[in-house]
Amino acid sequence: MKSILNYNLNKKDFIQDLLQHKEIQNIDLFLHPNEICEEDVYHLENISQGLFNLHFAITNKLKINCIIDQDGDGFLSCALLYFFFQEIEYPNEKVSYIMHEDKVHGIIIEELDNDCEFLIAPDCGTSDYEQHKQLQDRLIDILIMDHHEQSEPENFINYNGLCIINNQLSPLYNNKYLCGSGVTFKVLKEYCKQYSPEINMDKYLDLVAIAIVGDVMNLSTLENRYYVSKGLQNIQNPFFKSLVEKRAFSIGSDKPTPTDVAFYLIPAINAIVRMGTKEEKQLLFNAITNGNIVVPSTKRGHAPNDTEILKEQAIRLCDNAIARQRRERAKIAELLTTRIYQDGWENDKIIIGKYYDKDKINSNLTGLAAMELATQFQRPALVIHYNEEDDSWSGSARNFGSAIYDLKEFLLSSKFFEYCAGRLAL
Repeated sequence: MKSILNYNLNKKDFIQDLLQHKEIQNIDLFLHPNEICEEDVYHLENISQGLFNLHFAITNKLKINCIIDQDGDGFLSCALLYFFFQEIEYPNEKVSYIMHEDKVHGIIIEELDNDCEFLIAPDCGTSDYEQHKQLQDRLIDILIMDHHEQSEPENFINYNGLCIINNQLSPLYNNKYLCGSGVTFKVLKEYCKQYSPEINMDKYLDLVAIAIVGDVMNLSTLENRYYVSKGLQNIQNPFFKSLVEKRAFSIGSDKPTPTDVAFYLIPAINAIVRMGTKEEKQLLFNAITNGNIVVPSTKRGHAPNDTEILKEQAIRLCDNAIARQRRERAKIAELLTTRIYQDGWENDKIIIGKYYDKDKINSNLTGLAAMELATQFQRPALVIHYNEEDDSWSGSARNFGSAIYDLKEFLLSSKFFEYCAGRLAL
């Protein structure tokens, strides 16, 4: 608010004046984004090679494995692939969607089908160098559609059959804030434009919009604004449409805002990813891709032959996971807070909560616990775990407002941290 008060804004044209002060070049387009906001897909490096490789796999009916990375963006990226393969009528038995056992990221060789011939990794895989080599040794081509920065680029080897399409690695691509679902969408849309022009991938923009918001991407970029605006205005996915209806009291409309998505839709996915079993995560993915099918009921007190709609079952599962997550997060925060006061660290500029194996803390919740500590102490917070095997600490960090402009850069510059990843800047 202080920065706003420093401006001499015209109350009558408050929005116009504020955006001018923020140096927005085209205010009308910023407020009403349209299709001209989409960047040229051919500004993505390796797009032509990726399209060729994908078409070769499809034409030759190769056995395809698709990685479901363990977050909202990963789920929705793979859901886009599912709908794409349904649209082009690719044989179901020729595609497998690989669900990780735990909340891990990237390519895990052991999880792939023995007869896999072509691997698609949306929202992951850019820095999985060892996996790239193993797959090349097995003559399995890889198509990666990702948005994560490349770690240790000096160790990267560009093998034959490896195609990485990544906005971070594309000098001509301006929107570095497009998420994995966005990159995947653009590739699939261009494929349809070339080979199946009757297919309109724009009808799946609701998934892209939810992914952009859920992955905390910058909404000031015109392309992101266009995708989010168009996608949230027309939510068609049965699971998310029902979820919006279930949250109607809080949202107040069938057209949720980005804030509504962040507070009422994405937590449903995140709770299952953090707290759910592999079977529960699979059920959620099935609900996103096939939410209207009828399945055996799992309601408390159901009769043996009772049935229900999958999307409703999944929403109930999500609500239960959210409740479990809330209770577990409170327990973790209480333990860490007690330890912080015991160590006399409560007045430090960065709050550090530490835990050990004996505490039996769910490591999937450390980010939420860090957020809880940051809110409680009103300063940046770290939740770190001691690894006995290599005598090191690792964990999660959360900023608090603008306490540190770029927490990631600050931590790296401190020389205490070997590696930091994620969005720790404003």
